[in-house]
Amino acid sequence: MKSFYIPMQPMACPRPRVTKRGHAFMPKPYVTWKRSVIAWLFTEWDGHRFESGVSLRIVAVFKRRSSTPKKRPNRELKTTKPDIDNVAKACMDAMVECEILKDDNLVCMLQVEKWFAALNEEPHIYIEVHDA
Repeated sequence: MKSFYIPMQPMACPRPRVTKRGHAFMPKPYVTWKRSVIAWLFTEWDGHRFESGVSLRIVAVFKRRSSTPKKRPNRELKTTKPDIDNVAKACMDAMVECEILKDDNLVCMLQVEKWFAALNEEPHIYIEVHDA
């Protein structure tokens, strides 16, 4: 088992944009976010590359809503956008790009959670990788 803590606001993987000439590209905010996530993954990675089936657990903790009263200090489920599958895809893409996973098709079990942060908690992403 290997775990990663990334102290960044989670982001969903957007659809590629296409130019008039048919060239596809990803939006710049996503590319910048993914580079930052990859940099954090490298700081916690021991060099082990997963090349067979894995189980992933992703906990995405988003910034707390300013409208949430302080008398509710715990995490709350996030039932608004972005979609949970796009959050997972963004995390898996970063893990493949920095070669923690050989390919995202190796993921055979996936558990993803979306939360709003608790009162004194910063936005972050927590990822656990288990051999399946």
